[in-house]
Amino acid sequence: GCFVRGGGVSWAELEKTMLNGQKLQGVLTAAEVFDFLSANDYLELFPFFHQVHKICTREELPESIVGAFASEDLKPSEIEWRGI
Repeated sequence: GCFVRGGGVSWAELEKTMLNGQKLQGVLTAAEVFDFLSANDYLELFPFFHQVHKICTREELPESIVGAFASEDLKPSEIEWRGI
């Protein structure tokens, strides 16, 4: 907890120091999901995944994830219409 919360430590450093070089799968997965959603213009349809990516890239604090649950941007009818 404190290791990351202190700031200034990159995911790569955390992986090297605490995981002996093993990759954090969540960070890698978040980047891959973001790339897919971004490439297909789906980011506004999936605010939670967009927020996870922002946290992983340090654009937002981890506490900001709560706001992703409160988003009203996601409309089921719009998802169906876009063929997802």
